[in-house]
Amino acid sequence: MKPYFALLFLFPGLFLQAQDEANLFRNILATDSATINTLFSYPDSIRSSILISSSYPQGFVRLSEVQKVSSGSFNKLLSKYDEKMRKQIWELSRYPDLITLLAENGKKTNAQIKKMIENYPEKIQNGALFLVNEDYDLIVKVNNLQNKFNNDIHGIVKDYPAEVHRAYQQVISFPEIVSSLSKNMRTTVAIGDLYKRNPNFIKQKADSVNSATAREKAKEAEDWKKNISSDTSAMNQLKTSSGKYQNDSGEGDEKFDQKEYNMIVTYHYRPYPYWFGCPSWYGFEYWYPYPWWYHSGFYFGLGGAMIIMGPPDYYFGHWYFNYPSHHYYYPHLSHQFYNHYEYHHRSSSGLNRSVREWESGNKDVSRDWLRNDSKRPERFRQYGQMEINRQQYNRQNPATRISRGDYLDRNVNKYPDIRSTPRPTRPVTPRQPQGSPEPKLINPQIRSGAPSQHRGNMPQKIGGGGQRPRK
Repeated sequence: MKPYFALLFLFPGLFLQAQDEANLFRNILATDSATINTLFSYPDSIRSSILISSSYPQGFVRLSEVQKVSSGSFNKLLSKYDEKMRKQIWELSRYPDLITLLAENGKKTNAQIKKMIENYPEKIQNGALFLVNEDYDLIVKVNNLQNKFNNDIHGIVKDYPAEVHRAYQQVISFPEIVSSLSKNMRTTVAIGDLYKRNPNFIKQKADSVNSATAREKAKEAEDWKKNISSDTSAMNQLKTSSGKYQNDSGEGDEKFDQKEYNMIVTYHYRPYPYWFGCPSWYGFEYWYPYPWWYHSGFYFGLGGAMIIMGPPDYYFGHWYFNYPSHHYYYPHLSHQFYNHYEYHHRSSSGLNRSVREWESGNKDVSRDWLRNDSKRPERFRQYGQMEINRQQYNRQNPATRISRGDYLDRNVNKYPDIRSTPRPTRPVTPRQPQGSPEPKLINPQIRSGAPSQHRGNMPQKIGGGGQRPRK
């Protein structure tokens, strides 16, 4: 008898256990591939901490409960102040060590403060000086809140094994990870259970998903660069719409220094701390306040050249598709967005998530209407015009508001290329990464799907050199 079959004969449970683990992992992917691919998109050391901490999932339940209390206390504290003060303290909250530095040992003179914080970004230095002079007690109160949260964390993990304690300490610095593990508890419990059963198995699966996701993301980025750069109209509309996004989002125009170009672009931005949550003005969970150009997928290099990093992210896509008028003003860009979505239909990249949400909410737009031909930009323009007119009608006639389908039926001659017949639903199972037996959210915040801290590889240059973004 061959050694392999001898082992199976002596230890049949080994084979059955391996089968069970493989089946369990496939089931996790089938039900929550987005979360799995996001979590496993992080570097190896962070993936390891995710797996280890997930083996004690009850910690994330307690963290979530503590976070609700701490974020509520923080927002109640800030509710007494005007918008300028709230935004300043939110900005400083991304630098908890700075808040502690300012709060401890009493109020200091401006000269002392400037010396203490000279290594922080200029914008942060100005905000710190403003807050100390405006309301020093507020800084002390915020510092007390974050100290209480840190003590609560210690109370939660103090009885865990040292390895688990260290893992929790690492993942807490990535608020999007803690949020994801807390909200998707079934997945957290499942991967934690797999880690307890067979750490090497789940680590190998995590490595495999990480590699496949990175390859897929790189392929998507290259396809986007190629297609958008070959469509001058879409390029111009991306540039124009990004300016509008900047204005609508209220994000500042952060500049680049002009020292280096043709380099790998890596960004490191401090998130809002998990214990305070995200600012309410975003309207959704948004941990990393990146500059506007990061969300649009490009920046301006030397001589005004557009440096394409990859497709826009979810935040830009959500903003874009949430306003139908954009299709009227930027129809060629809408065409390219949908073209990218079709080509990478199973991907759950940020842009694709936003297109998929739009498609799901617009089932009265026919499959024939969405076909990829030379007239699709015009059909998008027509769709945008129709929605502008319908929304104007509803504003003028609030008592007789009309749905899109009814409006189309009444104005079929004005919009001949838009059909009100619902299209068949297309499956939206995320793409199975090449090279992996399993079926991505987005590259995390490191941003991915989330907001990821690194945008991608070498940016494509169109008409000039690029520069390193200033931190």
